[in-house]
Amino acid sequence: MRGKGADMGTSARENQEAYREAVKALKKDRVDEVKVLVKQALEALHAAEKTRREAVETSQLIKRDLDDLRAGHLDKIKERHEKIKKADLISPITPQKLEKLGLSALQGHNFTYGTVTAGNVGGNIIGAFQGVGSVTSSGQGQVSWSLGQLQNAASGTYILGDGSIKYF
Repeated sequence: MRGKGADMGTSARENQEAYREAVKALKKDRVDEVKVLVKQALEALHAAEKTRREAVETSQLIKRDLDDLRAGHLDKIKERHEKIKKADLISPITPQKLEKLGLSALQGHNFTYGTVTAGNVGGNIIGAFQGVGSVTSSGQGQVSWSLGQLQNAASGTYILGDGSIKYF
C-alpha cells in the first residue's frame, strides 16, 4: 500500500503545482485584461482632454474677436488672425469679412467707407441699427462707421440656430 500511496502523493503534489500554475496564469490573464481596460480608459480620457483644450482655445479666440469687434479694435483682430493661421477657419469674424463690410481700422477708431450688401448679415437679430450711409435699390451702398455705430451694430439680442437667446 505504501507504494501506491507514494504514487498518489507525488501525483497530488503534481496536481497542486499544476493548480498553482493555472491560477497564476489565470491571474496574469486577468491582470492583462485590466491593463487593457485601463489603457483604453486613459486613451479616451486623453482624447476628451484634447477635445476640451481645442474647444477652450476655439471659445477664447471667438470671444476675443467678439470683444475686439465691439470695442472697435479691428487691428487686434487682424493681428490675431495673422499670428494664428487657423483663426480664419475657427472664427466667423475674419479680417476679410470685416473689409467686405467696409470696416478697416484707421487711427482714432474711425472706419473707412466700404460697400456692404444686405446679404452680408446672417441670423435673426432683435433690434435695429441706424447708421450713416446710403443704400441703392439693389441693396448695395456706402456706410461710414463710427465706433458708436459699430458698437450699436454688434450689440443686441441674438436668437441662435438652436433657439437659444444670447445678449451681446
